Amino acid sequence: MVLGDREFCSVSLGKWLQKQSLYFCLRQKKSTNVKTKEGIYQEMRALDLSPGTKLFLKDVNITKEQGFVQFNLAGKWKKTTGVFKQKNLGIF
Repeated sequence: MVLGDREFCSVSLGKWLQKQSLYFCLRQKKSTNVKTKEGIYQEMRALDLSPGTKLFLKDVNITKEQGFVQFNLAGKWKKTTGVFKQKNLGIF
């Protein structure tokens, strides 16, 4: 199992991991293209993820480059609470 952050989300790395028969999870940038059910490519930022939402797409293409097989895409954006922790000043 290989886990990679956005800096490691290249198509060439994904292809190499597939050839090695390795399982992988690569974090993607919002500008990554995803092919919709209608066959149209759109950037991930257009998938309506907002704080507190989750997304799972089965067997999708995430690049316009040829030769890269389909795989599952999961997305999650943690909900922000807006509560800030106060510093303990140590005076009480």
